[in-house]
Amino acid sequence: MATAAEYLEALYRALHEQFGVAIVLECGNLVGVQNAIYNAMKDAGDPALSQLSICMSPFADNEIWIVHRKPEEKRDAEAEGRPADDEAYHTSI
Repeated sequence: MATAAEYLEALYRALHEQFGVAIVLECGNLVGVQNAIYNAMKDAGDPALSQLSICMSPFADNEIWIVHRKPEEKRDAEAEGRPADDEAYHTSI
């Protein structure tokens, strides 16, 4: 698993991409990595990162997507306490 600093770098990279980024994992612990990314996001304390959602790819079982939320999805997701889905570009960390 990557370090918190690497996850934070991926979060900011996703924030500056048009749609977000896809992280290809070599380990099989997707939920653990997803939780580590959420923890890095929370620990950063940057409200700009709340524009992002972290989800597992529906196309590949070894990818996690960090994507921008659509404005209406962001409102609905925040109200319901869940991540919103979107599209991502592939990149690696």
